[in-house]
Amino acid sequence: MNFNGNHIKLISRVVTGNASKHDMSALQEWIDMSVENKNEYQAYKNIWDISSEFSPKVEFDAQKSWDKMSTLISCIDEMPEESGIYSETVAQSRPKIGFYLARIAAVFVLAFGLYFLFNLPGESKVVTLASAEAPESSFLLPDGSSVTLNRESSLTYPEEFASAQRLVGFEGEAFFEVAPNPDVPMIIQVENVRVQVLGTSFNLSNYTESNEIVLHLKTGKVLFSSIDPLTEEIMEQIVLLPGQIGIYNKVTRQIYRETYSNENFMAWKTGVLVFDRTPLSDVFSMIEKTYHISITGAEAYNEMLLTATYTGESVESIFESLHVIFGVEYSISATQVTIQ
Repeated sequence: MNFNGNHIKLISRVVTGNASKHDMSALQEWIDMSVENKNEYQAYKNIWDISSEFSPKVEFDAQKSWDKMSTLISCIDEMPEESGIYSETVAQSRPKIGFYLARIAAVFVLAFGLYFLFNLPGESKVVTLASAEAPESSFLLPDGSSVTLNRESSLTYPEEFASAQRLVGFEGEAFFEVAPNPDVPMIIQVENVRVQVLGTSFNLSNYTESNEIVLHLKTGKVLFSSIDPLTEEIMEQIVLLPGQIGIYNKVTRQIYRETYSNENFMAWKTGVLVFDRTPLSDVFSMIEKTYHISITGAEAYNEMLLTATYTGESVESIFESLHVIFGVEYSISATQVTIQ
């Protein structure tokens, strides 16, 4: 990653509407250099977008605010890692987020906390919800919507939604049950994807290590769009109906629609896995996703078909059943399953 004060200023000019064509081109080139750069830009932009939810009772200079952020970030860059302030901030970030992401979280907590202190006294705040290793961390949003976060996921939103829209930033995986409000849509920003809903329920997945952003719609209707990360213009969009999946490919930047026939995508929340003559390659893939583990050496069994239902089973219990049914020999160590 190549990130410095110049890039902070460049991002600030773009998100505040003060960028030239050269700025736009330079930022896009920097974003395309690496996934880290893209994530860095998207993190800044999501928080900036959500900050616009606050009612503008106090006039403020956007560029000046970003300059303050630049100064704060520079101070944090110079802060020793063993500093008590740095350690306390990182300790409040989500577990196992990694040094780099924890560092970014520390920057945002401090920078935006002081940003609102400097510019919007008495106004509402940005709220970030984060889950730990255990799934099923459920939260209630200000509008009455319910969100259940899978492990190592986070949600960012204003303490009070604006009158025109309900803007939410998100990463990881979560099940949303959005409170109906036909006059005020909820808009979820997920990297280069925008999900717009009025009142519905769906599972949304966007993990950093995945090349796809995936939405499984259970009820209602959703507008699933890909957007240009700089201009925010809509590139493609599709309408999803119950039983359909919206998928955005981060590599090709294209979106497409599929259908689903089972609800195994909800197993992280429900604890239920259902397989009906399912190839073991797909079974292993679903087990990896549901239990956040890695399975190696499974190639010899990939063509075998499994019909079974597992409810609240442990990884050990599932593999013991596969040993009985197919003679699968295995060993389990922490988050690694090795098939022998």
